[in-house]
Formats: sequence, structure tokens, C-alpha cells
Amino acid sequence: MSLASAIALQSAADAFGRSIQHCHNLIAIHEERNNAQGRRHREISLNRATIVLAVATWQTLVQDLTMGALEAAKPDAAAALAEAGTYRLIRAQIERQVRNFSTPNTQNTRDLLDTVGLDVKPHWIWEVGAQGRDQRRTRKFEEIKNELEDWLQVRHAIAHGHKNIPRRLSLDAIHTRYASEQKRGVTNPAYKSYPPPEIRKADAYRCTRFFFDLGETTTSAMVDVLGCTAPRWPDWPAA
Repeated sequence: MSLASAIALQSAADAFGRSIQHCHNLIAIHEERNNAQGRRHREISLNRATIVLAVATWQTLVQDLTMGALEAAKPDAAAALAEAGTYRLIRAQIERQVRNFSTPNTQNTRDLLDTVGLDVKPHWIWEVGAQGRDQRRTRKFEEIKNELEDWLQVRHAIAHGHKNIPRRLSLDAIHTRYASEQKRGVTNPAYKSYPPPEIRKADAYRCTRFFFDLGETTTSAMVDVLGCTAPRWPDWPAA
């Protein structure tokens, strides 16, 4: 089982790496066009596409991790008929849930991964730099959950052609104004009344980084559940 688990998780990590690379490529294309004069409407499309692709990459990883854990639990040929029959029944139920997994928000992700024994809540925690300083801070479940919901809402608006992007604190335009008002002493700034934001390159970068870290953390949690060797995770591109 350990070898099968390791192979399955490495396959999931490799697929994630191939997909997230396209997000890096889109951001790089935007950066190459930064010398253009005037307002750059076309680059906004690159930013939007990056967010849609990053969310899709995350969705696929969750599905792959679930199927990998399911495959690792497959009884060997010597298993009793009753055990093999139970496995086939459970597998059919979980495969149906995997196929229906189209909105990879926090609750849906937890529900799907729970079918193979993984509760992500205690695992969704990691350290990040504090605004470019040497200091570090810890991101915990509630903050991670909120940002995941933000990107799902933004992805939904982009994919369905909504006129306005939702005002979410994970977006650079909204967060910048919100932080500025807080510094001026405004208590609980009414960010939902701000003008509709555009998707900036900073948003594309932040979204890609978020799902890269979330994917690595969730895969590591699955390693703990399966008790196998950790897969080689893709590298984040050098600055």
C-alpha cells in the first residue's frame, strides 16, 4: 500500500506542477508587457485567466488526491470476496462524489477528502513572510478558508461573465483601500461599498501563490494519512 500511495501522490503532484506552470507563464507574459504605454486592458484578461486556471488546478488536485488514496486502499488479489465487494461499493460512491466535485470551496473540499480519511482543518496552517520583512507569521485555518472562498467567488464571477468582480479582501484594489482606511482610524471599513475592482497582476500572483501553498499543504496532509513517502513538490519559480 505504501508504494501505491507514493506513486499516486507523486502523480497528483506532477499533474499539479504542470498545470500551475501555466499560471506562472501567464504572469510572466504580463510582466513582459509592462513597458507598454497607456492602460493595458488586454493584460487584465491574462490576470483573469490565471485565477480561473489556478482554481481549476486546485480542484483537480483534490480529485487526484482522493482517487490516489482510494487506489491505495484497493484490496490485493488475495482479499476475501466480502472485502473486495465492500471496496467496490465504497469506491463507486466516492468516484461519484469526485465527478460531482465542481466547486472546490472549503466545505466541499473537506467533505470529499473526508471520504478517504483526511480532515484538512488541523493541517491548513503555514508560515508566510510579513509584508516583505524578515518576520514570519502563521496563516491558520480561518484565514485560509476565507481566502479560498474569496478566490472561488472571483472565479465564479469571471467564468460566468459577470459585469462586476465581487469586492473581496483578497483582491489588491480592495485590500489596499481597506488597509489605508484602517490606518486613518476607520473602524470596520465598508469594503463592500467600494467601486468594483479590476483584476490586477498582483491578484494573479497572489492567487497562484495561495493555491500553490494550499496544494502543497493538503498533499502533505494526505501523506500523513497514508503513511507514505512525500512526493517531490514542484518548485516555485525564482524571482
